[in-house]
Amino acid sequence: MQTQKDKIAEALEYGKALAQIPKNLKRRYQLHRLIRLNFPTLTALAYCLTLNYLGMDNLYLVALSAIVCTLLFLILKRKYSNLFIKNPEKSDTIFAVEHFATFALIFYLPITLSGKSQHNDGAIGAFGVFLLLTPILIIVIAACIYHNQSVYEELKE
Repeated sequence: MQTQKDKIAEALEYGKALAQIPKNLKRRYQLHRLIRLNFPTLTALAYCLTLNYLGMDNLYLVALSAIVCTLLFLILKRKYSNLFIKNPEKSDTIFAVEHFATFALIFYLPITLSGKSQHNDGAIGAFGVFLLLTPILIIVIAACIYHNQSVYEELKE
């Protein structure tokens, strides 16, 4: 079990390492966190635009969701992952993989089904591929979130 003294020493060590990272990499990391936080909004937007489930009249709900998620992001303290502090480039690469898997999960089904009727063999095949890809994409997303979990708060000098 870690004592309070060990926790303070570890926080100071990470604070010093974080201070050495350029501001542009810190901004990019925070942008990745904002995209992760807006995942529900992106999903709603994809389904509104491609399948027109909610109708174009209800896009204001998607905009409101984006505003709420962004305000939540701005209110929360800036945090960084252990991986980002140790290796910002690797952290950035893992975020890119996470975002690719997220967007594939969100947009694959609406885009493939948007031009097909419900009783078309192509729609059935597209849905079958989606069922095969979904568990893989979810595992990739979960692994990326685990490795890039934001836990260390930025220390103000």
